[in-house]
Amino acid sequence: MTSDSRVPQTMRGDGRHPRIGASCAYRVVPVQRRGRETVAGILAAAREISRTVYAGDLLMKDVAEQSGLADGAVYRYFRNDDALRRALAAQALELYCDAMTALIAQGTCARWQDVVLLHITLRVDSYCRGEGPAAIPDRLRAEANESQVIAEFLGGVIRARDVDLQVPADLDHRIELSVRISDALVIHAFSTRPSQRRIVLAECRSVVEQILAR
Repeated sequence: MTSDSRVPQTMRGDGRHPRIGASCAYRVVPVQRRGRETVAGILAAAREISRTVYAGDLLMKDVAEQSGLADGAVYRYFRNDDALRRALAAQALELYCDAMTALIAQGTCARWQDVVLLHITLRVDSYCRGEGPAAIPDRLRAEANESQVIAEFLGGVIRARDVDLQVPADLDHRIELSVRISDALVIHAFSTRPSQRRIVLAECRSVVEQILAR
């Protein structure tokens, strides 16, 4: 099963995702293989719909139609539309961490700052695939402390790569600030004309480089 359709493996038994810290409100947490595959299919359909529809407008009935399931099959696992959106937000963070780990494993990071700059690359790639931040409602992004979660993840990766690597004492703060600013600038880049996009993204990298070098 591909990562795009995978249900998060770190989901706790009470239906709360540890990286988000917000209840996904599962009616039934899938344990058996068939149930996990059903939920994976539901989330895959939700992700596909969110490419063209803002996730805040994502409805369970549309997801059921997209996945080829009866409405009741979706309601078996999710209490309501908002519960499904929460699960989608949880999976989006999980997929982000997987993708970032794969990029870092390619060994292209000569400096700890390069790990943070990869975040911009990943965000741009996501936008090009139609999977930008609009795939998660702003309210859930804030509730999930997404920037903080990503900053903690990247900080952990940096520290784990080389315990002797010289990093600033305020590493986590710099990373979180970089993530917030870069996300805002990437969003701005993709809201401008294509001819201006490269200029904005170059400015984005320049600003982040300055933050990381302070």
